[in-house]
Amino acid sequence: MWRAERKEIDTWATPLVVETNGRAQVVTSGMNRLRSYDIENGNIVWESAGVTMNPIPSPVAADGMVFVTSGFRVGILSAFDAKTDKPHYQLQRLDGVPNVFASPVAAGGRVYVPGREGATLVSCD
Repeated sequence: MWRAERKEIDTWATPLVVETNGRAQVVTSGMNRLRSYDIENGNIVWESAGVTMNPIPSPVAADGMVFVTSGFRVGILSAFDAKTDKPHYQLQRLDGVPNVFASPVAAGGRVYVPGREGATLVSCD
């Protein structure tokens, strides 16, 4: 249907399709730029600064917002209230869970962060 040129390197994140005001968009995550494209014609709907090198986790959406995560070699996690920007915690080292390549998963009021070697960090809060 259409093709958009992206000057990104090492982007592994799967694009996300969201619907806003009855129109579908494709959200892409990258080191240089985050972009949302109109699914009908490929025009950019919005864009912002990118994330760190090698974005692997896929974007997710909830409550009319898109959330992107990334990390590179440090295994540190920060969490903020998406509506107020108030930090829940910042720069928490993920001890015991090296090599996090997967997206965090939320279920049952907890967040699960799996590591490549099989260990999983589970939030208690």
